[in-house]
Amino acid sequence: MQANAAAPARLAALMQEWMWLLSDETDARVAAFAAAEPRPGLDEYRAELDRLGAAADAVRSACTNVVVTGLYAVRTSDFKELMCEAADALRRSLLDQVRGGYAARVGGGRRTGA
Repeated sequence: MQANAAAPARLAALMQEWMWLLSDETDARVAAFAAAEPRPGLDEYRAELDRLGAAADAVRSACTNVVVTGLYAVRTSDFKELMCEAADALRRSLLDQVRGGYAARVGGGRRTGA
């Protein structure tokens, strides 16, 4: 049995690279990003959005949705989806932050007619 546990352990190690997606609350992570010094500009936001998108893509393609590992068949689809949803939530929150900052700079983003 111990020999058959090695492959699932390797699979878990493979996914370890992206566990940071699940490590923090979305709001706390986004607030920490915005509070960084120096304050992040649009280029930093773009880089973080790209990094999150790349992480989600990597998770999706890291392995098949069912991995057969000797005696075990590990269904990874739900876990992969959870990680991708976390990345997407972070991306949405960062985009909302950018939009909110822009709206504040241009007077709420509303035009007033004469």
